[in-house]
Amino acid sequence: MAASNGRAPTRPQPTTMWRTVRVVFGLLGLGFAVLAMRGTWAEVEADITWSPVAVGGGVALVMATTLMAARLWAALNTELPRATSRAIYYSAIVGKYIPGGVFQFAGQVGYTARAGQTVAKAATTFALSMVTTVGAGLIISGAAVFESSFPVLIRALAGLGLLAGVALTRRSILQSVVDLAVRLTKRDASDSLPNQQSINESMAWGIVGLAFLAGSFVVVGSQITGSGNNLALGTAFLVAWLAGFLAIPFPAGIGVREAALVWLLSPTLAAGPVIAASLAHRLITVASEVIVYLASRVRSRAID
Repeated sequence: MAASNGRAPTRPQPTTMWRTVRVVFGLLGLGFAVLAMRGTWAEVEADITWSPVAVGGGVALVMATTLMAARLWAALNTELPRATSRAIYYSAIVGKYIPGGVFQFAGQVGYTARAGQTVAKAATTFALSMVTTVGAGLIISGAAVFESSFPVLIRALAGLGLLAGVALTRRSILQSVVDLAVRLTKRDASDSLPNQQSINESMAWGIVGLAFLAGSFVVVGSQITGSGNNLALGTAFLVAWLAGFLAIPFPAGIGVREAALVWLLSPTLAAGPVIAASLAHRLITVASEVIVYLASRVRSRAID
């Protein structure tokens, strides 16, 4: 989408320093992603018999999730062309694997500022994308109310979470959150939120993306655990994913997601296969995101 004045923001010409920073960022992200894959592979290699169908289906669905997440980001980035915003998301995605927990944020905000947006606006947009992702997770996790094997407390919380997620679609509520942040940080963030239509669109992309992500776990998890209860696998993954996403001190929710999955699926599945399925899914997720990153660097020069 073009800027509000009908023209895309003016971008400075790439410099040697900028190209160096971008290359170093990408190499570091790829390097740590490879290390993550090696470590996860070592944990699951002896416990899993890989099915080409499950692996192929899982990779395709995770890649679809990444494409939806890029569209969520682009819907909120109303001052930049959509293609540029998506390229920014793809280029920053490997930053999540660099130790420190801030490099995906730094990448998305830095690349967005480089594309012509202010740093404050880019940081606000990133925060909104995180809130929107949580809202989408709360909404789609509401399906857990229909899984009878889950504890009553979880089913009740899933219903309340659904209502909370719907509330997070309202621009007025998001504006209150931003206003509170402005008062606490004493920064000017006036007119920093996109319109209601853009918020609704981003939420829709988030819900579709998480549906793909849950589907990828069902494909992988059913093959490893032997479970035929796709609703239990899918909704347990969504609840566990949301718990891991909100557990900020834990990178990528490692440990939190697995613990939640084991607990939710314990009435019908042993812990070992569930943990193996979760780790296998993490491996597929990292590999899929690396593929998307490399493809984006080959095809797009939008942020160079």
